[in-house]
Amino acid sequence: AMGLYLFDKEQVLEALRQDGRYFLYAAKRFRRDRDVMLAAVRQDGMALQHAAEALRRDRDLVLQAVRSNGTALAFAALELRRDRDVVLQAVRSTGAALEFAAQELRQDRDLVLEAVRSEGAALRFAARDLWGDRDLVLEAVRRDDAVLRFPAAEGLTRDRDFMLEKIRENDSSFDFAAAELQRDREFVLAAMRVNGLALRFALEEHRRDRDVVLEAVRKSGHHALRFAAGELQREPALQPASAKRNRLAVPGAQATIICINSMGWMPDGNVLASASRGLGGAEASLTLRGVSPTVGDLACAAAQRLGVESGFVHLALHSCGLGCVALTAHHADRHLADVFALPLDLSSARPLALTN
Repeated sequence: AMGLYLFDKEQVLEALRQDGRYFLYAAKRFRRDRDVMLAAVRQDGMALQHAAEALRRDRDLVLQAVRSNGTALAFAALELRRDRDVVLQAVRSTGAALEFAAQELRQDRDLVLEAVRSEGAALRFAARDLWGDRDLVLEAVRRDDAVLRFPAAEGLTRDRDFMLEKIRENDSSFDFAAAELQRDREFVLAAMRVNGLALRFALEEHRRDRDVVLEAVRKSGHHALRFAAGELQREPALQPASAKRNRLAVPGAQATIICINSMGWMPDGNVLASASRGLGGAEASLTLRGVSPTVGDLACAAAQRLGVESGFVHLALHSCGLGCVALTAHHADRHLADVFALPLDLSSARPLALTN
């Protein structure tokens, strides 16, 4: 039965209406037959590669081929690869067909824009003159995050705000950030605050950093904790439940500053404290009841009393000889009686400039 397909034109055409791959069984003379080739490229544009040279210059036939598969442009005659309408149809079908367009068309911004709208990765075939076009590069990145690995996107990978937004959308975008951003601890902390899962792409030194891991766990829970260094995965204060209860901000984070102006223990064991928002802000007195209240309990009580409904706070206090200092998030589980015992142990506290 296959023999009929090899030599009979009507049989070949009928077969091609069912499946373009039957062209491979047609006699070679059909490569010069326009009707057969037209039927073939309608089913599979890549059949153009088997067409006779004269048919590769046939504009209508090539248009049919590139509409079916834009990559067929690679087999079109050179003059048609310079034809803007033909190339436009090709890149609308397959963005990467831009690779086979004439150089002058790869400099055509509107045509390149059509290509990257079809396939973001087509940007790598655009003329270098267009690599500095931020809007064009952004369009390509919207279609495919992998474009961030291209030299054309180098400027975007150094853009802190842009990269943080991409990381918010997809944790793997952290891996595309410029090397200097990945080494920047402040950027890494900011990245963890928007998507804790980005921790898996962080440098080893940051996966061993308690502040970085805490921010990641606060955002993404145990899913982020598994990417921390092994020794940190077992720390009680970094477990998701503890991290969620901890309202103390890590150093450098934007957060409301609460100043503890005074504190004392009552005979019944309760703790009385006076707190304010920054220096000269709203003041409130608070009472902590229960056995062995912690720094974290103090932070939560002060935030609630001062109307800080959500988010984290910096807890600051005045100490003779040390000036104004802030307790870090890693003090949260420490008992107040231990932290404020005399002489005051603030060896791991950090200086803080207070503002209202």
